[in-house]
Amino acid sequence: MKTDLEEVFEIESGHGATEALLRHNRVLCYKTRTIRCGEHVTEVECYPVYSRAYPDAERMKERIRSTRAQQRLNDRRAENHFRRKAEANFGPRDYFLTLTYAGTAPDMEQARRDFRNFIASVNRYRKKKGISPVRYMAVLEAGNRNGRAHHHVLIDGGMTREEYEKIWQKGFPNCDRLQLGSNGLMAVTKYMLKAAGSEARAKDQKRWSCSRNLREPRITESVHRITKRKAARIAEDAELQGEEIFRRLYPGWQLQDLTVRRSDYIAGAYIFGRLTHA
Repeated sequence: MKTDLEEVFEIESGHGATEALLRHNRVLCYKTRTIRCGEHVTEVECYPVYSRAYPDAERMKERIRSTRAQQRLNDRRAENHFRRKAEANFGPRDYFLTLTYAGTAPDMEQARRDFRNFIASVNRYRKKKGISPVRYMAVLEAGNRNGRAHHHVLIDGGMTREEYEKIWQKGFPNCDRLQLGSNGLMAVTKYMLKAAGSEARAKDQKRWSCSRNLREPRITESVHRITKRKAARIAEDAELQGEEIFRRLYPGWQLQDLTVRRSDYIAGAYIFGRLTHA
């Protein structure tokens, strides 16, 4: 049975989420999705698998159908997709580029055309230099204080900072080397999506754009990696037993975040782990 599990499992569990509380006798097994986002970040989602005749299915579906719940779920999916794609394609050899305007800033539609023209100019320059087409992910922000359009861009390191800045002729570019913190690009991607969120959603527009030559995160699934017993141990004590289990399952990786959620609607637990590699 397919479920929108992140929305169903909304109660964050602390210590003492026992097998009885999780109603594990109603869970067949756990499926583990391992999302490898490039060289530096791996994310893990672990969720229960049920029989087709699970009696609480209808209650769960009604919970998901609510407008507010669906919006939260859509936002979370968009954030996950953006973050994972960014971390699969950009690292410390790449740049964070901000493009602003001098004088009167254009409206949002003109700003989008300006950015497309900028990318076209970059690719013409790269073609002359024998460099492959640019890789990028970009967000257009209206600006909370003054409504001035500007662009935030993750862009590859195939050119120098000065070359990128010189091509932008509309105002003030600022190109900095990407800094990976202990949690990868989490802070950068969260900042970029926050900048795009309300404006795009209000007008039902896509929150970001990207080049077509980006890699997708590598995803593998297993029903044996985290057993019901291990899931119960993680839910009971994420800080100690959870860290120990993840350390054994993913040697060489450092656990940065481990979240366990349970539900009033359905049995089992949803487990999310985020790991980084030095």
